[in-house]
Amino acid sequence: MWKDDSNKLSLTAYYDPNHFKPGDSDIHLLRKLDRRHSSVMAGISYEHYTSYGILRTSLTGDTIRNNNGFVGDMAWLYRYNISRFSVQPGLGVH
Repeated sequence: MWKDDSNKLSLTAYYDPNHFKPGDSDIHLLRKLDRRHSSVMAGISYEHYTSYGILRTSLTGDTIRNNNGFVGDMAWLYRYNISRFSVQPGLGVH
């Protein structure tokens, strides 16, 4: 959607394969939880690039109304370039 030398604002979408069937659990308290289905999530993502790494944040929502929920994500990432490959470890909350 928008990009300059140190910022990027994007639309994002992904498949969320997480699901949960309470009846499959042997733990009584987990059987009281609601059933969850896989879904397709879509939303907005922002990245800020510095010489110390990348700050990434996103907010997505359930587009097919399987769970009617939202997911927020914030992480600090640092890219290591090794020959023709790059690795980008990070620390964040989801």
